[in-house]
Formats: sequence, structure tokens, C-alpha cells
Amino acid sequence: MYLFQRQRQQAVAEAERAVALAPTDAEGYLWLGWILNYVGRPEEGITKLEQAMRLNPQYPANYSLGLGQGYRVLGRSEEAIAAFEKALNCNPKLPAAYLGLAATYSEVGQEEEAQATATELLRIDPNFSLELWVQRIPFKDQTESERYVNALRKAGLK
Repeated sequence: MYLFQRQRQQAVAEAERAVALAPTDAEGYLWLGWILNYVGRPEEGITKLEQAMRLNPQYPANYSLGLGQGYRVLGRSEEAIAAFEKALNCNPKLPAAYLGLAATYSEVGQEEEAQATATELLRIDPNFSLELWVQRIPFKDQTESERYVNALRKAGLK
């Protein structure tokens, strides 16, 4: 909750505390990885997410989703696409995975794939609103947030 309340330092501290208290619990690493991605430390975030995956080899879609987001932020597009697709294979109704995939396709100039992904998102969530989604994006770096939103607009989302 600290992350979405824009209390980023507190979010990192609490997630690190969770990992320290339960170092074999994959969920702690998962959330620490997610938080690190959003506070501008995606290299560390990816490392924590990979640790979570080792601790829970039967991980659900949100693990791959977090990994994809870290890769996308770093510009590692092929890895991001693979991670988002893996998340969608686990959960084909996960809106955030469609968003990450559409943004990544858009950023690498694969407009047809970006638009098809955006269309699929709107099929499973006809009430999707980019305007509402933007309010929830907790990136510390406003430039990164704008990059993400611009890519989603380019993919055809409103």
C-alpha cells in the first residue's frame, strides 16, 4: 500500500523487512522486486523477482508480469515480451500483462502487434480507461510513467 500511496521509501523498507523476516518466502521477494521496479531500481527488482521464482517454481502470472515490467523499463524488449506472454499464458485475463505487452510492442515499433494486444485487452475489459490506469501507475520517475502512457496511447488505448 505504501507504494500506491507514493510513500516509496517506506514501501522499500517494509518489503526489505518482510524478506529479512521470512527469507524463504517467495512473496516477499516478489513484492520487493515489484517495488524496486517502480522506484527506479529495475536491475535489483529483476534480481528479487528471479529469487522469488526460484523459491516458488510454480509461480503465478504476477511473477512474470513483474519481471516483464523490469525488463521493459530497462529497454530489454525481447525479454519483456517473453515475460508478458508467459504471464498471459498463466492468466489470459490479466489486464496489466496486456498493457505491458502493448507498451513494449509500441516502443519497439511493432504497431500491429501493439494494436492487436490493445484490442484484446479491450475485449476482455471493455470498460478499460487509460485515464484511470494512469492514476494508479506508481513510477517514481515521471519520465518513465510518461513513456509508458505514451506507448499505450500509440497502441490505441484511451
